[in-house]
Amino acid sequence: MKKLFTFSIGIVISLSLFAQEPPEASTADHKALALFEQSNEMMYRKMFPEAIKVLEQAIQRDPNFTEAYNRIGACYIYMHEDGKAKKYFEKVIELNPSSTTYAEVYFHLGEIYMKDMEYAEAKKFFEGFLEFQPRADMMRKVKKQIANCDFAVEAMKHPVDFKPFQMVAPVNVFTNQYFPTVTADKSTLIYTVRQGMDENLFETKLVNNVWTEPTPLSANINTNDNEGTASISADGKVIVFTACNRKSDGLGSCDLYISYKKDNEWTKPENMGPTINSAAWESQPSLTADGKTIYFASGRKGSKGGYDVWTSSQNENGQWKNPENLGDKINTLGAEVSPFIDPSGNVLYYSSEGKVGMGGLDLFYTIKNDTGWTIPQNLGYPINTIDDEAGLFITSDQTKAYFSKDITDDYGKTKDYLYEFAFPESLKNQFISKYAKGIVYDAATKQKIEGHIEIFDLKNNKKIYSSNSDAKTGEYMLVLTQGSEYALYANKQGYLFKSMFFDFKNPESFKPTTLDIYLEPIKSGAFITLANIFYATGKFTLEDKSKTELAKLVEFLKANPSLKVEISGHTDDVGKDLDNNTLSNNRAKSVYDFLVAAGIPAVNLKYKGYGKVKPLVPNTSETNRAKNRRIEFRIL
Repeated sequence: MKKLFTFSIGIVISLSLFAQEPPEASTADHKALALFEQSNEMMYRKMFPEAIKVLEQAIQRDPNFTEAYNRIGACYIYMHEDGKAKKYFEKVIELNPSSTTYAEVYFHLGEIYMKDMEYAEAKKFFEGFLEFQPRADMMRKVKKQIANCDFAVEAMKHPVDFKPFQMVAPVNVFTNQYFPTVTADKSTLIYTVRQGMDENLFETKLVNNVWTEPTPLSANINTNDNEGTASISADGKVIVFTACNRKSDGLGSCDLYISYKKDNEWTKPENMGPTINSAAWESQPSLTADGKTIYFASGRKGSKGGYDVWTSSQNENGQWKNPENLGDKINTLGAEVSPFIDPSGNVLYYSSEGKVGMGGLDLFYTIKNDTGWTIPQNLGYPINTIDDEAGLFITSDQTKAYFSKDITDDYGKTKDYLYEFAFPESLKNQFISKYAKGIVYDAATKQKIEGHIEIFDLKNNKKIYSSNSDAKTGEYMLVLTQGSEYALYANKQGYLFKSMFFDFKNPESFKPTTLDIYLEPIKSGAFITLANIFYATGKFTLEDKSKTELAKLVEFLKANPSLKVEISGHTDDVGKDLDNNTLSNNRAKSVYDFLVAAGIPAVNLKYKGYGKVKPLVPNTSETNRAKNRRIEFRIL
């Protein structure tokens, strides 16, 4: 959760800056020395403005009093006025450029200039610090900062298109709101709200392109404990969130909890258990579109740095597997937090302070391929700055992105607001996703029913989505990603399964789809078109990508062993009738042969080719003719 920790460039104050009395003072003025000693008590009582006044008097007596300049600089840093410290530290170096006593001043100046995003100047001071041969841990840190400076200088020469704007009321009506998450259709926004010391989850709906008044997500989820940093599945039916310090069922300082939306209400959340949670800190979850895989930040045993990104997925029984660390390519000795897996499941965004960037926490992305994750890439400037960037959410179509940002007002009070921006074209990838949603009906009664929906990627026969439509409303929503062909199956016990095909390899249009599904009750005469049976033109040999449909057909027939069915082949009206009859008959037989070889009793099956005589639609266009070239499955 956002407020559990703060990562930032820190100015480390050495005890030498507060030495009670310089061992070899740079001044012979006894009154200046007396004023310096007078500041000691003020320093340790944190009376920094008073100490500065006294030290300024010492400098007036001796303008070359190095120790006084050094101490004033330290005072301003403790007062969080680094800009004012700069000139005093620079005077220290001017007076004693080679003194090992003030070697750390070079480091402090490097940090100060870096905070001001004056990277070239910061690099000079970091390099100056290295000349003093610091200890190994400091040398590593400073070399990392020099690498950050080099990266930042180049990044600022090539900024990405980034024009964020603060979301208008009623979204940003609280003092602190952060970590947004959005459903696939972009109609529901859920985010964390902090009121006093209590964090809760709120939601707002997009109605007529205007966000509604935010309301608490659910009385089942929000309690007197802290709840926040949530992630929601694409269909809005599964939510994982963070809750901290729960005495009843907590396993660590902060744990991940899961809840399911049923009949338009969230179930009582369950701790995700010792497989996901540990005695350490688990937070900032990100669910894949189907809600079956989770990425999260954790400080558990096995982490490489303070916090790492971990992942877990469900097995076929719905149980969560032991989490896996994402490895050295992604995690570092620094902190890695706020992962976000895009709806395609192929692109991971996260924040890292251990990788070279603009300084502090930067946002990176990495793409999953056949060999694992690619080398993470920085999202660039000005998405990343010297501030900590975390909590990014990108919509499935890669048009919009959301994040939260700290704003400090004139009174020093920090407020957190939600921001939106158009996701830069230069950062978009090939994994653009669209959503399809609709309602599942009983085709006979037109009643809304709960149906089981699955999506398979036909290129590898891999199931990529599995969920149920809502039992009360029949509603479902799923995400499909550009670049492949998909088979959709909807089924329910007592019904024929519904088969659909989506070709998203190179779609001309990638707009959202509204698709209602009607399931036919199993009865004599009921039939379905097998939409995912494929042949080469004029051929009757089954193509490999037909195996997904064939396996589904075998599964259905084995679950309903008493059914007698006909496999029928159909063509368009192109070509000779005899050729069409022969082709359609051979195609139907190819499916029949497969089923018999798979163990379906031949006595329950028959096949027949009808040629062109039973078109679904008139053969007046290539689109219509494609619909008429089909294999059907009919109950006898």
